[in-house]
Amino acid sequence: MIKILYVDDEPVLLELARIFIEKSGDFSVDTAESAVFALELMKTGKYDAVISDYQMAKMDGIELLKAIRASGNKIPFIIFTGKGREEVVIQAFENGADFYIQKGGEPNSQFVELVHKVRQSIALRQTEAALRDSEEKYRLLVEKANEAIFIAQDRLVRFSNPRFSSILNVPPGELVGKSIDDLIHPDDREMVLGRYERRIAGKSAPDEYEFRILDSSGNTHWVKIHSTLIHWEEKPALLIILDEITERKAAEDELQESNRKLAELNEELRMHLKTIESRNDEIQGAYEQLKAAEEELRQNYEELGQKEILLRESEEKFRRIVETAEEGIWEMDHREMTTFVNKKMAEMLGYSTGEMFGRKISSFIHKGDQKAHLSEVEHRKGGATGLYVRRMMRKDGEIRWMKVKSTPIFGKSGNFRGSFAMVSDITEQKRAEDALRESRQELMDIIDFLPDATFVIDDHGRVIAWNRAIEEMTGIRSEDIVGRENYEYALPFYRERKPILIDMVLDSDLLGESHYPSVITDGNRLISEFEIPYLYDGKGAYLWFIATPLYDSGGKITGAIESIRDITAKKESEEALINRNKELTSAYEQLAAMDEELRQGFDELENSHRELRESEEKYRNLIENAPIGIFTSTSEGEFLSLNGTGAKILGFSSPEEVTGSPGSLKDILHSYPAGSDLMTDTLLEKGYLEDFNFEYIKKGETKKKHLKINACISQSNKDGSFIVLGFFDDVGDVKNIRETLENANHKLKLLYSITRHDILNSVMAAYCFIELLKNPEDPEYGQYIDTLHELLEKIQKQIEFTREYENLGSHVPVWQNLAEILAVVKSQSSLPFEITGCDIEILADPILRKVFDTLLDNTLRHGGESVSRVEVSCMRSENGGYSIVWKDDGTGIPDDDKELIFERGFGKNTGLGLFLAREILAISGIEIRECGLQGRGVRFEMTVPEGKYRVISGC
Repeated sequence: MIKILYVDDEPVLLELARIFIEKSGDFSVDTAESAVFALELMKTGKYDAVISDYQMAKMDGIELLKAIRASGNKIPFIIFTGKGREEVVIQAFENGADFYIQKGGEPNSQFVELVHKVRQSIALRQTEAALRDSEEKYRLLVEKANEAIFIAQDRLVRFSNPRFSSILNVPPGELVGKSIDDLIHPDDREMVLGRYERRIAGKSAPDEYEFRILDSSGNTHWVKIHSTLIHWEEKPALLIILDEITERKAAEDELQESNRKLAELNEELRMHLKTIESRNDEIQGAYEQLKAAEEELRQNYEELGQKEILLRESEEKFRRIVETAEEGIWEMDHREMTTFVNKKMAEMLGYSTGEMFGRKISSFIHKGDQKAHLSEVEHRKGGATGLYVRRMMRKDGEIRWMKVKSTPIFGKSGNFRGSFAMVSDITEQKRAEDALRESRQELMDIIDFLPDATFVIDDHGRVIAWNRAIEEMTGIRSEDIVGRENYEYALPFYRERKPILIDMVLDSDLLGESHYPSVITDGNRLISEFEIPYLYDGKGAYLWFIATPLYDSGGKITGAIESIRDITAKKESEEALINRNKELTSAYEQLAAMDEELRQGFDELENSHRELRESEEKYRNLIENAPIGIFTSTSEGEFLSLNGTGAKILGFSSPEEVTGSPGSLKDILHSYPAGSDLMTDTLLEKGYLEDFNFEYIKKGETKKKHLKINACISQSNKDGSFIVLGFFDDVGDVKNIRETLENANHKLKLLYSITRHDILNSVMAAYCFIELLKNPEDPEYGQYIDTLHELLEKIQKQIEFTREYENLGSHVPVWQNLAEILAVVKSQSSLPFEITGCDIEILADPILRKVFDTLLDNTLRHGGESVSRVEVSCMRSENGGYSIVWKDDGTGIPDDDKELIFERGFGKNTGLGLFLAREILAISGIEIRECGLQGRGVRFEMTVPEGKYRVISGC
């Protein structure tokens, strides 16, 4: 039985999923309505897989996944959600999700796919566990082997098992890195090393032979070598197995000595036979010695027989290793005919070993790889080893990807006898690589369509992405630069190879050598801007740069990304504004200079008057026709001069309505009482104002507008007063448009989220119940119908909410009598109401009553059986606003939920009421919070800002 934990904050979907999944027969499903509860269940229960929604209160599906993976748990995890945004998918896979399935569509097909993905992910985990077990078995086989096993590469020991350390009397681990030259007996060294070099080079050399090695004490050991050419860490190496034959060699030496003694005794016997008649006693003694020698010889032969038995047992041990190997082993002769395959190789291709024996290897190769196969065969005949990938055909026609390590086999005369190969099935690895390649391509496509010029390098400084925007900026195509390094990407900007901002992200030491005027560090991001004269065919551009590192799932830096934005137009606008200010200042200085010249000589008076009139006319036209307001004023705020554009901006028909009126500047800035004083203080401190923003109300209107002022002191008087020269413009329209767009975008995102997540979840549940209703014999049939009605009512309420929310803020705020609103709300309930001090009007959205309807609904639904009354009180607050308090004597709200209750989707009903209430109030700048005590009732406090309420006369 497969045990599943399913997590979703929709109780109906939880139950439906359990029913559909358990219909598969071998599944048992536990459910959790929150990620926090799911973590508690996992502490006590044992599960084979987790299925989780993405969007949930308090902790979403990605956060649940992170918590599980952080605990070291590798359990299969599937995201099953209505969210289909690409960033959510990427985040899920980056944090270790096995699959991501989007809700929607025909229920049976949806849950069949879900069950399939669960089985697939569990099977993959089981395969990984089996692979780890197999690797452990091989490790134990090598470590416990009676034969010495080691890998030699570059004439150094790269790996050895404990048996090799035991023979050489060297502590385990100290052999790695030791030269094999030092281990070979000096008399055998030239022969062994010569054969080692030939085999490493792929040339013919004896497969087996005997030689001597030296242990750490200098003692000699005879060994028999079996070596195979392999690739270790992508370089040729020899896998060497040594049988210690020291005792066998000693037995052979003893046998030779016995034979020598026997020959001597025979010679003595012949001599004794000549004198047998005279020396019977000597002959009898010789005969006894001969019998003893024969007995010794017989014993030596018996010992030699025992050694041969041990040798056969060792060979049988190697045969079992081959037969039980987890890699395929395949041997062919010089005609490419199969002469041996082990059981694993036959299983990988779906054959028996007998079916494969005698068949040509090319009959198993995919037709698309036949040419490459023939080429590799020729390489083997030339003595070269091979490591390559081939597609092979199983008996049932399935194509499998195989990794092949092939070694040629030569006879003693050097003739090609065939080849020997180790074969691994890498089909799943290839599929994973293809999936990773597709994922990387999707990310590259996203970068390619970014509006800012953007490029990416890896941690070696090699360009791996160059999007369309940077192609247009530099004129260099992606295919001409991707893969380049050595600061190639700096050339289009600086005409020389040198580190730029993206390199400084990877190496902070380069900041000390920076050629940028200034570099701002923001966390792990670097930001700068300056002018590049070489861009756009020498026209140049002022650019803004930002660079940040890229990390892999383990937190390691794998590269960096840099985005570049052309801000030339912005800089030109700033320079134009500065120049305009300079021109105006210069104009005023010229006027003052001409006035001085008039005083210097009466003789030039007439000519000076004419020049003055011409100059005044020129600058008057310039000022009058300027698209912004231009003025001079005294330090007390009296306008001395104002152009026509400025009067129009302020709502006056002509400048004469404003100039000459004491305090006129303060009157205009009446909605910002301290504005004029702040302006005076800033001018005295700095001598100028730059982009000074004020709120003001245009003459004849009630709506606030926004004014931006730039000014300077043009003349200071001895009494401390001064003259101000400045210009201003109305920037209210831009700000209002931006706020309107932001508000509309916020509402659109929310409505889309509700449609995609909440409504589609309910629709999917409804479809599932309709599917269940197709079986009228089901004992739960009536319950299914009731639940379906509840779902349809829920969908209706969600759609009604979207209609209300869509219209929110689209009407002009109106003054509304709070006491009258509360009286209507009170009439809708039998609960006693106590209303105190609420005779005020509030400037708010026309659906303000909806807020108090929601508060009453919250009291009735969640107050519990103990709720018996509602109190509403109003009073002025210390900050000049008005405070409205709604409280009851129900069960209250837990401290942990006081902020969560205003979030969309929180709660057991629609989860939209208090969220909408806060949105309605926020339009008028009214804040709401809950600050009651759990067990003593709720206390909702609303604060109405100054200017958004008025006390009804007489109250």
